[in-house]
Amino acid sequence: MIVRVMETDDVKAVSEIEAISIRRPWSYDSLMDACNDPNALYIVACEDSQVLGYVGMWVSFEDAEITSVAVHPDFRRKGVAKRLLEEGALLAAKRGVEKLFLEVRVSNTAAKNLYEKIGFKSLALRPSIYENPVEDGLLMMRRITEG
Repeated sequence: MIVRVMETDDVKAVSEIEAISIRRPWSYDSLMDACNDPNALYIVACEDSQVLGYVGMWVSFEDAEITSVAVHPDFRRKGVAKRLLEEGALLAAKRGVEKLFLEVRVSNTAAKNLYEKIGFKSLALRPSIYENPVEDGLLMMRRITEG
């Protein structure tokens, strides 16, 4: 498995994974814009030129917010998301990022367990931030550099 920064040729596959994995997916055009935005950092995991999954984050000075983590259903529970998050942290650190933030549904136990396993800590609960169904969000943070 190769993990690298997303290129424009990857956007179609990322858009398809987003559509089947995320309740409110970004459009193809929005993902293409992100691919060309210097504040966005999208990373893909590929095998034999097939995109298996991706992580998207937005960088703001020393912080980055992970806005999406998704893996194609055929490749879930095989370490793809963990590898993407670990490599994403390294790439973000090279851009000067010190802390990563993300938000997860409180019911998403598998994701919360993964995030905790790689060093994310719970910061706060955001009441009723999700829809369909209405649910609390858990804000998590991971320090990736000392500072």
